[in-house]
Amino acid sequence: MVRIMRIIKFRCWNKQWEGFRHGCNIIGYDGKIGHDVSTGILWQSAENLDNYVVQQFTGLFDKNGKEIFEGDVIKSVINGIAIIEYDEYRGGYVIRNKKNGGCFNLIFDFSKEIEIIGNIFENPELKE
Repeated sequence: MVRIMRIIKFRCWNKQWEGFRHGCNIIGYDGKIGHDVSTGILWQSAENLDNYVVQQFTGLFDKNGKEIFEGDVIKSVINGIAIIEYDEYRGGYVIRNKKNGGCFNLIFDFSKEIEIIGNIFENPELKE
């Protein structure tokens, strides 16, 4: 039997101190973020979700083996500079070019042709 598992990961942008908190793997029903710090303690601390922008790992990697998250700014041959977003209408992650509005589904084969060059928070100049 072959099991295919998708890695579920999140990174959280802290609006107050303007930095990422990685390892936000658990988001409770109460709107709290649990920090799994690999100590065996599932909920070491919990903070209000309103202080964060939560971005999910797409399950894919760029051509350099770097994890692709929502909000990453990428460079591709086909779409130029673009942003990874979740598109509810398409029901999945897309590569959206902000200059011309072009949009492509983010699929496994195509992910090997893109390179992450930043993200919308740490490199806001790239999304213009």
